[in-house]
Amino acid sequence: MLHSNKVKLMNDYLGFALFFIIFIAVYALLNYFVLSQYFKLFSLEKNYWFYIIVAVMALSYIVAAGLESQSSNSLFRAIYIFASVWMGVLFLMLCTLLLYLITNKFVHMTAWIAGTIMLCVVLIVAIYGVVNAYTFKVNEMDVYTDKNVTLRVVQISDVHLGPINSEAYLKRIVTKINDVNPDVVLITGDLLDGRYKYSKDILLPLNDIHASVYFATGNHDDYTGLALVKKLLNDTKVQWLSNDAIEYKGVYIIGLDDTRDVKSISTRLNILNKEYNLSKKYTILMNHRPIGWIDASNYVNLMLSGHTHAGQIWPFTYLVFLEGNVMQGVHRVQGNNDFMLYVNSGTGTWGPPMRIGSHTEISVFNIKNKK
Repeated sequence: MLHSNKVKLMNDYLGFALFFIIFIAVYALLNYFVLSQYFKLFSLEKNYWFYIIVAVMALSYIVAAGLESQSSNSLFRAIYIFASVWMGVLFLMLCTLLLYLITNKFVHMTAWIAGTIMLCVVLIVAIYGVVNAYTFKVNEMDVYTDKNVTLRVVQISDVHLGPINSEAYLKRIVTKINDVNPDVVLITGDLLDGRYKYSKDILLPLNDIHASVYFATGNHDDYTGLALVKKLLNDTKVQWLSNDAIEYKGVYIIGLDDTRDVKSISTRLNILNKEYNLSKKYTILMNHRPIGWIDASNYVNLMLSGHTHAGQIWPFTYLVFLEGNVMQGVHRVQGNNDFMLYVNSGTGTWGPPMRIGSHTEISVFNIKNKK
């Protein structure tokens, strides 16, 4: 067993090292390509200052994340926010650049004029993306069942509290939740962002929610460290459901720990079904990743997931499918009218604090009898 754990730990370290090397290489090349093209548009010389700028920008996010993991202060937080915003801006600069390189073959424009227009477009879209990311959209829907149930459920997911979305951000979410007056609030993972230094009070605003609150983990909660997540939740009213179920007002609520293993979802639900006989009550499943939902439809009525952020910034929307996930919104299983999967687009952001082609969501479900 000890040997197995050591092997797993070694594989984790090697996997992280490989990811780190690939990320730095790709991000450095992207910075070099985009900045060199923009320097060319404005006839700027690529001297040693150019290479210093490329190096600083390429390393900014990794360095900022490293600083934030060691200590949390205003300076490190500012550096992290700058690095995160730059990641989004760089992507927008790349998009406008590719568009220019294509259209310039058909419509000729003076280089510096084209560069000025492109930078203005990037600035406008970036500002819109940031404002849009911090504008909550409440999606409310009625869910009908044959069971004798009346329940108002709020789902939040992927809040990613950390260097960017802080305690003040969580307070805004809590205010919005209380405005819709739910019976119960379900947090479907990624409440925290990663291995950063957190204030011991960062989750205390959750105590101000005027409803019961339940939580299931996401992959970023794993990155944060489950021991730290538990410690921060200890002083809150939140109940953590770890591969377990609870009965609330005649409804079963299940929380599964985050996993990539699709088959394990059915296995875990089967174990819980033997203990609780899930079919006798309306059952809600919290599962961070929108996977395994066809198997889950055999056990539960409503499955709530997140994880995908709806791509967050277009066109990453279309990359959601590469991991075997499904898009934001409602999904059904053919022939099973008693089941629904809902994928929340995220109540926070990861990486660039921007949303383009997606929205920051709080979901509301009015579960009621068909009659």
